[in-house]
Amino acid sequence: MKKFSLLFAVALLSLTACLKDGPVNLAPGASPPVIEWSTATIDDAPSNAVSSLYRLYTRSFPIATSVTMALQVDITGTDPAPSDITVGLGVSQAAYNLYFGVTAPGVVPAVVAPAGTPIMPTTLYTMPTSVTILKGTRTATVNVILNTSLFDVSKFYILPIAVTSTTFGGISANYGTVFYQVGAKNKYDGIYSAKGLVVRATDPVLSGFMPASLGLNYSLATTGGNSVGFSQTWATGGGIAGIDGTTITVDPTTNLVTMSATSNPALVNNTKGITDPVGTPGTSYTNRYDPATKTFYLSFYWGTGPTNRAAQDTLVYVKPRP
Repeated sequence: MKKFSLLFAVALLSLTACLKDGPVNLAPGASPPVIEWSTATIDDAPSNAVSSLYRLYTRSFPIATSVTMALQVDITGTDPAPSDITVGLGVSQAAYNLYFGVTAPGVVPAVVAPAGTPIMPTTLYTMPTSVTILKGTRTATVNVILNTSLFDVSKFYILPIAVTSTTFGGISANYGTVFYQVGAKNKYDGIYSAKGLVVRATDPVLSGFMPASLGLNYSLATTGGNSVGFSQTWATGGGIAGIDGTTITVDPTTNLVTMSATSNPALVNNTKGITDPVGTPGTSYTNRYDPATKTFYLSFYWGTGPTNRAAQDTLVYVKPRP
């Protein structure tokens, strides 16, 4: 009997793994009819592997007391809903525990959230407990209302959403529960085009002006109420080691900027700027943010000085970060 149970479990696991090898969601015309979170139709791209226990998606929103995060559920199969379908919804603490290894499966402890990935507190959102897929349609919108003004902007929150019941069809094994990693964005957060100059002593390949042909875009992600993370590149577009955790902090009153790096306390704001690929100093430079044009003007150095390691950038806002 034990041998039969083991073989059945292995077969079931293999079937689930095969289903997860698909790109994202079942096609609307696939069968049998099941209810699932319809991530593909709203252009959510998973940020983890298909082999993961649950698919993980990332969303970020402006800081406000009420922000709508629109999600969708749908019915797969050859036909639309034959009648109104009531879909039960919930947030699964058990799935969160299982995914992050908080405890052994089947045991629900007091919430012990791994650092940086807490489950979203109920004080930060409201979510309906059910939604209706109307007869003759395939999808229904689920509006989760977020209060991002209460978010700790230095972290993301995990919202493990689940289809808990349905009055027609089954619940998808792969997309019946999915995870959203949700964060708040300050007004400096976004994708920025980059141009500028970088210095690496005795290295003419990595030093120089960043050519327009590179089409460099930097992603500045919120790390605090008035700060964003930043990753400097060499003139070739390659990443720079030794200044991890570089942060742009804006004084909201003066719009003056302070540059810092958690991995390199020797990083210095350059008040003279640089004029060429060997780090020749200018006469004056102010690290600042121009709110009218949404542009950062940044000059800083690390190592032994501006002729050793330095960068000077102009970053212009292009579009929101996903």
